[in-house]
Amino acid sequence: RPVTPGVAGSSPVHSASHIPLQSQGCSGFFCRPGLVALRYKTCACARIRQLDRLHSGHHIEGTARMNFSRWNIHPQHRTGFGMVLPVLLALTVGVVLAWAHFSVTSYPTTRHFLALHQALETVSIVVSALIFAVGWRTRSIHPQRSVFILASGFLGVALLDFSHMLSYVGMPDFITANSVSKCINFWLPARYLAIVSLLWVLLPNRRGEAEADAPPAGMLPKAGLTLVMALVAAVHVVVFWYPDLYPQTYGPQGLTPFKIAAEYGVVGLCVLAMVLLLRRAREQSPFDVPRLFAAVWVMALSELFFTLYVSATDVFNLLGHVYKVIGYYYLYRAIFVGTVEAPYHALEKSDRSLRAVLDAVPDLMFEVTQDGRYV
Repeated sequence: RPVTPGVAGSSPVHSASHIPLQSQGCSGFFCRPGLVALRYKTCACARIRQLDRLHSGHHIEGTARMNFSRWNIHPQHRTGFGMVLPVLLALTVGVVLAWAHFSVTSYPTTRHFLALHQALETVSIVVSALIFAVGWRTRSIHPQRSVFILASGFLGVALLDFSHMLSYVGMPDFITANSVSKCINFWLPARYLAIVSLLWVLLPNRRGEAEADAPPAGMLPKAGLTLVMALVAAVHVVVFWYPDLYPQTYGPQGLTPFKIAAEYGVVGLCVLAMVLLLRRAREQSPFDVPRLFAAVWVMALSELFFTLYVSATDVFNLLGHVYKVIGYYYLYRAIFVGTVEAPYHALEKSDRSLRAVLDAVPDLMFEVTQDGRYV
């Protein structure tokens, strides 16, 4: 054939020495400026497809794969769901067993509750702050509007949880006298801010998923962060100086109907978020859907505990905080994987594909000039 310099698939002067690949859906030659490989080995593209299948989760076999296929779970998410579902099942059984045991058995007040509460709340505050730090600092590297929304929302959650921790009974007075009602009044807005931030990310966007996952434009980052800070400031003003504007959340008989209904409202929003996540799991998504699903599930379980306690220091309250920390761990892993680890995984996948191609090229190579002369 005539020689076309610099075009893949064209043959130099001695075209008989070049053997094109006729199988595996590949064609042409491995070309670089001034360098032409003699031929490919047919295993290159097959190896690349095998690596892609392993990376996307196609290697799941047996009953688990059949169940995921029945639910139309995208192969990208099958491995993740296979890892989190046993943990979620165990945690759900734990809630049922705790409710069945402690609801009919008298139990003493939890010893050292205040120290345990402070430790668990500190962990959750640190996780919320890390979610904000990861989302804010990576906006210039891997900008996503959804990640920024979560980052801004969880900065507010961290501040409200911090005030909740300082307002607990037994701690020194935090600006005003501490009480069970006061710490609950910081607690409820933090829970609603967390789940509403997640729902804002997950709700369908009329402009499409690509627009929803686009980088935040213009003044949106600063405006969103300012809105969250204004909301947090308003909650503090009401709780500190206008507590009568807040419905009663705790009384002599324990939790009030308003507090219990508010907790069930958070559970309902968590169920809605799980439904939206299952819809996202049917297609390829930039989210780590399995870990986000696990986080929301465990957060819903933790809210159930907070509808059951009578004393502010009983075991249901403690178990609720333990489950909250577990849910926040899954949430942090989902944000960290999506914003920090994902680019490295993509780079690793590209590197594997390139190595498969290079390994399929014979060691014997010639350097050829554009006029077909061997150097």
